[in-house]
Amino acid sequence: MDHDIVLLHRHFDSDHLEAVKTQMREMGPPAIRAIWVEVYGVWFAVEGCHRLRACVELGFEPTIEEIDCPLDTLTDDLGLDGDRAADETLEDLLRRSQTQYCQGRTVTFRDLLGS
Repeated sequence: MDHDIVLLHRHFDSDHLEAVKTQMREMGPPAIRAIWVEVYGVWFAVEGCHRLRACVELGFEPTIEEIDCPLDTLTDDLGLDGDRAADETLEDLLRRSQTQYCQGRTVTFRDLLGS
């Protein structure tokens, strides 16, 4: 992978991760929806934190499906998982995630690989 994929949160459930790995062994590497953020030179994954971790553990490389939509799109309209405000926009999500990334709290795919 030429660029980092930033995961939007660090937490994960071990049991769910094992279930995802089992499914991925059968179905192969996943596609992950992500937004390219030029200023950081990274992809911000809007989903798939467990799938990205499973990819690392299984030695798979995910396919990136680039999201190309207006920044005022509501995250609910994108069908994103997680606890978010009903009126949170894609721009809000990116701003929050960029802040976490800059403060070193967000996990990247490269971090998981150990490189």
